[in-house]
Amino acid sequence: MNCTMSLAALAVLSGSAFAQCGAAFSYTDFSNLGPGEFAFVGDATTAGSSLRLTNNISGQAGAVWYLPTLASVADGFDCTFTFRISEGSADGLAFVIQNESTDALGGGGSGNGFGSDTGAPGITSSIAVQIDTFSFGPPFEFEAPNISVQTRGNDENCSACTDGSLGHMVLANDPADGAEHTVHIEYRENPDAGTGHMRIEYEGQILNVPVYLHDLNGGDIFDEGSQCALVGFTAATGGATAVQEITAITFDDAPDTSCIPVDIESFPDMSPRMALQRAEFTVVPTGSFPIEHVWTLNGIDLVDGGRISGATTATLVIDPVLGSDAGQLDFGYSNQCSGLGSGFELVVICFADFNQDGGVDGSDIDAFFAAWEAGDGSA
Repeated sequence: MNCTMSLAALAVLSGSAFAQCGAAFSYTDFSNLGPGEFAFVGDATTAGSSLRLTNNISGQAGAVWYLPTLASVADGFDCTFTFRISEGSADGLAFVIQNESTDALGGGGSGNGFGSDTGAPGITSSIAVQIDTFSFGPPFEFEAPNISVQTRGNDENCSACTDGSLGHMVLANDPADGAEHTVHIEYRENPDAGTGHMRIEYEGQILNVPVYLHDLNGGDIFDEGSQCALVGFTAATGGATAVQEITAITFDDAPDTSCIPVDIESFPDMSPRMALQRAEFTVVPTGSFPIEHVWTLNGIDLVDGGRISGATTATLVIDPVLGSDAGQLDFGYSNQCSGLGSGFELVVICFADFNQDGGVDGSDIDAFFAAWEAGDGSA
């Protein structure tokens, strides 16, 4: 089934159904769509039960936009979608909120269907949560694969611009492995304070991004007094290609906003760390966001700078860790209705001849950990 819509049909929809604002929908099968459910732009179509954004062909760009009503995104929303990238690895896809038009489409290649690339303009008045599977690397792009929140407010969006990112995380697995992967996005805002927060979860990894949809790059992407926008998905291929599909979507712009107390889903790796090496500690909290984070070393709150980064995030990095860092490492989490904390002893291993063979090398590390695991006190 090839789902397309004429511009005339889109104009009728934009003049009638769009008088309302508010959207809640769920799809696990796209094989029997009606004529007014999605706008298909560029190379986007349906394939079996999926929304296919690109085929395994170079130079493609596709977008789909939900049509029956605009979404009241600035009031907060929850979105869960499942995607599949197969038969290749490039370039990536994105969940996009935009206030340009029902036929909006960005560039191919690194444009990922919403950003400016290959001579095509990016989508204006937009913000995108992109899954980027192909990168030319720093300083031009983040390391791939990654998830990044990209916007330039009312200006053309740019998918491959690190300075257009509000936050990103490098993914631990390959989203272009032909399997289905799920992303969950939550957005909440406090209009009285002029603040907002987006939480993105991908298979155990969490990205928290401060973002206020009424103030992106110094501008409001909505019409005056509006809370509403189009929501949908984009993708693109360049010289490298892939079949990129959305297999399921659940979206609700009237989510339950009751506060869920914070809890810890997983604790950091508490094993000893080698001196003069990079040490990373990650805690995965649960509960209603925004969640505030604090890390404390030997009773002193850590702050970003020098060897410390991520002091107010779920992932603390000390690079390099020193012998003087050994001691009590505590972490605390809080939201509007609760708080908790925990910690552990940070053990830093300084170089020494642990196996007493007259030299200091990798075998000493093995000897230390063998003694540590044996618990015989020799370490």
